Amino acid sequence: MNLPSFLPLVGITSAWASDPTRATVWMLIALFSSWYFTKSISSTNKKKKPYPSVPDRHWLVGNSLRSSKDPWYSLGIHNLIQKLEDWQLRYGSIPSNSTGLLEVCVVGQTVLVVCNNAVAEEVCLLRPNKIVRDSTEREAVKSVGADGVFSAHGDIWRKDRRTMAPPLNLKNIRDYMPFLRTVTARLVQKWKTATTKASKDDNCVVVNQDVLSMTIDIIGLVAFDADFDSLRKDFSQEANDIKSMFQTMATRAMSPFRYWRIPVLGPMLDGSYWHMGRLQKRIGNIVKAFSDNNKTKDIIKQRSSTTYLEKILASSEQMSRHRLMGNLLTVFAAGSETTGTTITIGIWQLIHNHRELLPDLIKEVQAIPSLETTATYDELLEGLPQLRAFFYEINRLHGTTPGLFLETSEPVKVAGITHPAGTSFFVPLRMLGMLPGSGIPDGPNGESPATFCSQRWLVQREEDNDNASNNVNTKWNVVKPSAKTGVKMSSGFGTGVRICPGQDLAELEVVYCLACLLKNFDMTIPPNHAPVQWITKFTMTPDQDIRVCLKPKL
Repeated sequence: MNLPSFLPLVGITSAWASDPTRATVWMLIALFSSWYFTKSISSTNKKKKPYPSVPDRHWLVGNSLRSSKDPWYSLGIHNLIQKLEDWQLRYGSIPSNSTGLLEVCVVGQTVLVVCNNAVAEEVCLLRPNKIVRDSTEREAVKSVGADGVFSAHGDIWRKDRRTMAPPLNLKNIRDYMPFLRTVTARLVQKWKTATTKASKDDNCVVVNQDVLSMTIDIIGLVAFDADFDSLRKDFSQEANDIKSMFQTMATRAMSPFRYWRIPVLGPMLDGSYWHMGRLQKRIGNIVKAFSDNNKTKDIIKQRSSTTYLEKILASSEQMSRHRLMGNLLTVFAAGSETTGTTITIGIWQLIHNHRELLPDLIKEVQAIPSLETTATYDELLEGLPQLRAFFYEINRLHGTTPGLFLETSEPVKVAGITHPAGTSFFVPLRMLGMLPGSGIPDGPNGESPATFCSQRWLVQREEDNDNASNNVNTKWNVVKPSAKTGVKMSSGFGTGVRICPGQDLAELEVVYCLACLLKNFDMTIPPNHAPVQWITKFTMTPDQDIRVCLKPKL
């Protein structure tokens, strides 16, 4: 089964006035989709299912994604994750639902939402062979050139991961600290300059674009030793192209018809052709230049293998150029967009919703005088436990990937029911992490997993019990959410064997960036700032630019 599809109507609406030819193509797609959806709904309704379903299905639309605030013409695509989570709570997580599954129909497509942790464990244990990533999601990712470890499955995934994951482990990311330090210093300097030039009444900066540019520059140096320097430009073409890439993947993942395969015209229908071409050409030129300058594996090893690309080429695994390019584009795009969004979310949550944490976090940061100069990776891990715990909690409750869309590759038995190949599942990791059986620890005062409490990830060291009332002087051990620490369901990086290989690098980037900002600025949200909502654009992202008022510290 495919993910919900909304693209045809969106395409017609956007293309009709400006391009009649393009609109005609969209109309044909819409007619085909209408027939397909009607057939799907009809066949679905013929069989009585052992699990409950969301009521109020409508012809063609299915269960509507629109909210009361959306305009009449909106299909509510941006509400996808929120709606699935809401339906899980309202109709799935109820005592009478013995199966732990909930059937949802969105525009003719049937998805089974997992409603408890027992069933979620069953599903995750069948990965990565019998249950795989949703086929339309894989196809969408491949269509933009990111044919790498994220979209791969089976033997190809295992081979890709053997090559791509080791350069991102704890041992290797220590080599990347100089890159991180260089680019983060640019962000601090840019914001200091901006506040110096601004008037007293307008000392605010827009966070989203600058933070994305920063993570692009970091991953460019980490992966390729290529300094894009997009942060210090008035306009970042790379940032614009990556945002277009994620929007395109979201659009294509929700389409029942692979319109981008139409010869010549197809890739241009959603406007992504030029954006993707620029990214692929840029990375291709970097790989070619590097290969031309480093003909043998022995030469690469003599260079100490400091970049991600060097480490990959120095490995014993052989990878085709197509797989190499696909994996590098995956690392570049995912490593910049999701990390940048997490930093942006962290800034908003910290200074808008959890200011009570600021005093202890600032003191923790100030206790590392070499933070911006010579502090090592290990010193950061040891010296910033409360900031790391904040990152884990933000990623759990406000992460960019709060759920997984999966699909059976063969008939499987889940919740006592045999499901045919092609059955779609949605595993709402964020919501499941709030329910019993997730392995999420309670807070020190009994705070449940349903509430925000970053201290749930901290354990006071036994030799430091006398300092229990002073968070700064207290020595903490950090409990990292993972299967090793008993955490079964936690959003942000996925779960099980398919967990994101870049999680440690992402943690380092987020924690280090937040630490440098806390050291250099007093940050507040302007009083007239509109409420921020989180919307679906392949990953979760803020629905607007986030503005922050800055006051440099002396």
